[in-house]
Amino acid sequence: MTKKQKHLETKHSICIVVGPMPFSKKILTRYQKESDLDLVFIDGGAKHLQKFARLIKKNGISPQYFGDGDSSNKVMNHKKRDQNLSDLAYFLKNAVLKKNLHKYEHYLFLGFLGGRMDHELINIGEFFRFMKSFNAKTTPRVFIEDKIEFFPKGLMETNVMGTFSVTTLEKSKFKISGQCLYKTKSPITLQGLSSRGLSNTGKGVIKIESTAPLAIFKNN
Repeated sequence: MTKKQKHLETKHSICIVVGPMPFSKKILTRYQKESDLDLVFIDGGAKHLQKFARLIKKNGISPQYFGDGDSSNKVMNHKKRDQNLSDLAYFLKNAVLKKNLHKYEHYLFLGFLGGRMDHELINIGEFFRFMKSFNAKTTPRVFIEDKIEFFPKGLMETNVMGTFSVTTLEKSKFKISGQCLYKTKSPITLQGLSSRGLSNTGKGVIKIESTAPLAIFKNN
């Protein structure tokens, strides 16, 4: 069964999760008319609070704060005690354990790209683990800014215009079809971080099927 992805303009429940790294405020313009959303700051991400002032005031949002508080002067109302987890991993684990992950149709993560390469790579690894909590019938849309879209295992479809790459962290049987330059006639083996998924071109709706979670990196 194919999970048809909704357009970003469609009104639906959204969780915006904000980390400490810089990101473009223009990404938020498409959400200004949304009224059904939650806002989460991951420790030092609280420094971006002012960027969300309009959304908070318009929708009467009470932001949530996750972390150990070492990078923020905000009181963490979800205090991390386990230093074996990053603040982001703490939030993702909490979402799974509290069964909140299926509450949302759309997760938007901001401020988790750039900076130290080890942090960025480990964040991406945490997102892949997060996607194991979903399947193609229940998954929300999960984005890091407008650059990366994550998918669980199963058959999914999305809209891609321009150059993109597909990657996974685990060996997968993978198939891609639809409006893209390079397709697979039958499933292929896609190794973790393999160059075999590098540099395709999207021209509309594409369908992807995988036996492991994967991500599309969009170069738009």
